[in-house]
Amino acid sequence: MAEKMTQAQRMGLARAEAMEVFGVEARELKQVGVGEFALETANGYVKVKFTAVKDLEYDAEQAEADFLFEQEQKEIARKAKAEEKARKAELRAKEKAKNAKVEKAE
Repeated sequence: MAEKMTQAQRMGLARAEAMEVFGVEARELKQVGVGEFALETANGYVKVKFTAVKDLEYDAEQAEADFLFEQEQKEIARKAKAEEKARKAELRAKEKAKNAKVEKAE
């Protein structure tokens, strides 16, 4: 009977499989940590980290949906902030124009 793998062994194998899928060994990467590599590009270094998931019931579909939802909410908030900034700038411009007319009339 085969021995049961420890969590550390399972996670190590998962990282190794992911690195193989992405061809990490075939590229000129510098290993800078456990499952972490640095790659030099024309615009500087990029660090990539392969992290194994402890939860055997991990739901990648749900994780993706959560991520996309968060990104959508951030974009909505960014647009709202930009609209508020534009509205305030417009109000300041109107107030400035109003004050200029009052000063001109005096």
